[in-house]
Amino acid sequence: MRKRKSQDYSPEEFEAVVALLQRDAKARKDIEVITGQKLSGKSAREIFDLWRSVQTAAEVKVAFAAYGKASLVLSETRREIEQTAETEEALKLARAEIKRLEGANASLRRDINAQQRQIENVTALPARAVYAEGTGQ
Repeated sequence: MRKRKSQDYSPEEFEAVVALLQRDAKARKDIEVITGQKLSGKSAREIFDLWRSVQTAAEVKVAFAAYGKASLVLSETRREIEQTAETEEALKLARAEIKRLEGANASLRRDINAQQRQIENVTALPARAVYAEGTGQ
């Protein structure tokens, strides 16, 4: 937004602002509180210039508020992206760990099955020996 210079205001706008501030006690008091200056005894140009300074200050304040909000949104978005990246990395590590554990589990199952077969063979030997003694074979 381009800042308007004093001469960019029409004579009607100038007179309307000055009349408002001279007539409206609340508006006059607001300008006096904001600027710290009394409007009584000021020329129309001085009153108008004080109004412009308040208007400019208000525009600056709005711009800073917009910048602040944009900065907060940007920070929040950055945190979300970083969390997503961290989450994706953690998920990748978890998948790798699951794959490793599944491999270890499969290996242990093979070992258990092999040991069970050995146990079955060992426990079957005496039964075969008894069977063979009883039959003479």
